[in-house]
Amino acid sequence: MTNLKNLAQQVAVCLVIIWLWRSIEAGTSQRWEDTFASSDKGVVEIATARRTPAGPLMGRGTGFVLVHDGRPLIVTNEHVTEGADEITIVFSDKMTATAQLIDASSDRDIAVLGVDNVDLMRYLTLSRRSSRDLRIGDELMTIGCPLGESHQLSLGLYTGVEKAEENEPPLMRLSMALDPGNSGGPLLDQKGRVVGVVAAKRGGSSSIAYAVPIEQLDTLRLR
Repeated sequence: MTNLKNLAQQVAVCLVIIWLWRSIEAGTSQRWEDTFASSDKGVVEIATARRTPAGPLMGRGTGFVLVHDGRPLIVTNEHVTEGADEITIVFSDKMTATAQLIDASSDRDIAVLGVDNVDLMRYLTLSRRSSRDLRIGDELMTIGCPLGESHQLSLGLYTGVEKAEENEPPLMRLSMALDPGNSGGPLLDQKGRVVGVVAAKRGGSSSIAYAVPIEQLDTLRLR
């Protein structure tokens, strides 16, 4: 009887520990709507204009504010700004400003922009997390401007690393619905940390997408 009583007490203690652990985990975990609310201020719309003989060619994309090398900058895809004669930033409070290209890499499809006369620190600057820490099946979110709709979120899963062509950096592969305008948006974990820059969806697919690992930002030389 004594052994059974001791066993019952041990089981009870284990159940209490499990209950406490789950309660703490539930209390500290963040819902995606909370992640959106805490991150959206750092996301910007990007409008571009390129002069052509037929007239201005307009483009749209997304970017986000991030402190890199001690400087607050706007990060986006290189293909969002490629060939642009004018780059306009629309902040979350609808204020607009003209941006200048600081550096870009077409091979890595990443670019950084600067804005004069605007204190970017007044907007939320997002933090980073290494994309190498992700596991297949991790849920991720992006905030972007698909089809001209401002600050829309999309959820998806990390599905691995896409094998790259020779001399090209690998991409992150996602199961996530994207549309034109999402390019350049931050790929966020549930704590709102940037792990990548949303780049494109696979042609002919509605859910296979790619992102540039945030580590590729470190390859740019900031002037």
